Amino acid sequence: MNAQICQASYVESPWFGGRIATAATEATRAAIDTFQSVWREQSKESDRFRAMEMMIDVNDRTLKDIGAPDWMIARANERRNAHYIHLIELFRS
Repeated sequence: MNAQICQASYVESPWFGGRIATAATEATRAAIDTFQSVWREQSKESDRFRAMEMMIDVNDRTLKDIGAPDWMIARANERRNAHYIHLIELFRS
């Protein structure tokens, strides 16, 4: 029972340990970088959307005073009127 097992580990082989591990590491790093850049861009976009929604919640006269574009003032009026219409419907029912 003096048998030696002569099986090389795949990690110890220079082909696997060098080329494939490097390629896998680079591919993983590229995937992580792509994910992070998409995540950052999406968070910037959602931050811009939230900021715009907060600006629209400001009174339309205040928006006129600070020089907001006409479309933003119209959107603020539209949202305020929609809220009032919703309240009127609640009181009627």
